[in-house]
Amino acid sequence: MVHLVTVVLALAVAPGDPPRGAVKKPDPADMVIPAGFEAVFKAAADPGPGGFPGGLVPEAIRVGPDAARIVFKAPDGGTAEVVLAHPGVPRKLPQVPTGRFAVWAGPGATGPLAKAVAERLKAAEGGFEWRRRLRLAATPIHPLNRATLAAGQGAQQDAACAALAPLVTRALDGKVAEALAEVPKPAKGEPRCLRLLRLKLAAAAGDAAAVDAAAKAALAGAPKDPDALFLWGTFYYDRRKLDRAVEIWDRLAAFDPGYPTFIGQYGTAWLVSGRLDAARVARLARRAAADPSDIVATYLAGLGLYYQKDYKAVIPHLKLVAGALPDEPRAAMYLAMAHFFAGDRDTAHRMMDALEPYAYQEPDINYCRSLIYRSSDLPRAIREMERFLEVFEGERRLRFGQQKVRKARSDLELMRKGEIPDVHVPPDPPEDPGD
Repeated sequence: MVHLVTVVLALAVAPGDPPRGAVKKPDPADMVIPAGFEAVFKAAADPGPGGFPGGLVPEAIRVGPDAARIVFKAPDGGTAEVVLAHPGVPRKLPQVPTGRFAVWAGPGATGPLAKAVAERLKAAEGGFEWRRRLRLAATPIHPLNRATLAAGQGAQQDAACAALAPLVTRALDGKVAEALAEVPKPAKGEPRCLRLLRLKLAAAAGDAAAVDAAAKAALAGAPKDPDALFLWGTFYYDRRKLDRAVEIWDRLAAFDPGYPTFIGQYGTAWLVSGRLDAARVARLARRAAADPSDIVATYLAGLGLYYQKDYKAVIPHLKLVAGALPDEPRAAMYLAMAHFFAGDRDTAHRMMDALEPYAYQEPDINYCRSLIYRSSDLPRAIREMERFLEVFEGERRLRFGQQKVRKARSDLELMRKGEIPDVHVPPDPPEDPGD
């Protein structure tokens, strides 16, 4: 009885704590190939200087609603086909996961060919900052999913949304007011992509009242629309209004914490807003121990323990998160650094090197690699810090403090003189949590 009571108490969500949230099973709607991924597939089919095994030459890329196929021509005139699709799509062939996609060797293809394509695809996914940029760019213009197709509405909806593509292009070119003026007025039965487009344009215009109105309209008939909730919270996150962002994102965390790029930013919002105090982190750790499927509690507990410098306690939490969300780079980055500070440098090096496809998306990876390599490979540590500053400062990436940037510049200057700066644990939040 005592054990049961303890488990129930551990599972209870205390007032003000984040909701319980488990990674959901793949939804057929999420297995659709969004518009905008053609550039990634072209990169995956690029022979490069080394070419493909067996002298195969890519001949065509065919993108369907739930899979893409790269067709290769062999020297003897034959063909080989490599299939790229969501890893949850059932296939009776061995798959090579890359992140968003998995790669299968189709008719005439071999395992080495599929692996070669997978390596290029993985690099392309990271290089194009695919998870956030492409998914959000595609959201207003690609509503196809199995439900609408089954209802016979897919083609009609897709045509209506494809017609909005010029407005998206106009907005991306900076002509937001022009695009807003041309958006059709709200109408009954309008496609979801139109409601999301209004939300995106209102956010691009920086109009908080319009963003709130558009988000509420988009969620009125679909309160669990993950794209609408993510976009809405992102508007406030990007403006450092973290209490509002957390309030909105708590709703998304409750049912889809595995939404692309979400958990890392959600954790940062909780951290920087000062919510991960010692008492709450202890409660979250108990929740995570009682229910390992609660990925929200597990990630936030791991993050809080990291900034408490309890690195050995961090590892089991973030190892579970990294396993459940293999394409979430911040979880893996913090896990690698926990290994480093716990004394396991080989594991830290290996994990950090594996994060290369995500380094442009998350330049903190370059910063952390500069920390862990400066005592063993100073030239590399210099290059990593140069890359961090080039992207983070050059592109004015979102940050919640300047201390890390000042330290990066100071460390780089010392390393260029041949000195090895001390490796400090990132500053305690909320002053400058490393974001």
